[in-house]
Amino acid sequence: MAAVRRAVVIAMLAIWCFPAASVAKSEPTPPLAPPVLPATAAPAADGTRPDTTSEAAALRARERQAGDLEDWRGGQGVFVYVGGGLLLILVAVLLLVLI
Repeated sequence: MAAVRRAVVIAMLAIWCFPAASVAKSEPTPPLAPPVLPATAAPAADGTRPDTTSEAAALRARERQAGDLEDWRGGQGVFVYVGGGLLLILVAVLLLVLI
């Protein structure tokens, strides 16, 4: 009887934690319109874009000042996010083990 009760609890927790994806309706997405570029954003004849904004010039100057961007490797550590769903599953597993 204990095995049946444990199986029922596991099945109920599985249904409660993981709702059925088949119930969700997926609606077709509308087709995307092609992007409209302003006349100033058109590429020049040689394939380069003219620098018209001061923000782009400032960013380009910062990149030149940094110098070693091609050697940058990214973050130094690996982080694991433990959210509410994972905590709920861990509590359910602990309850099943302790019952």
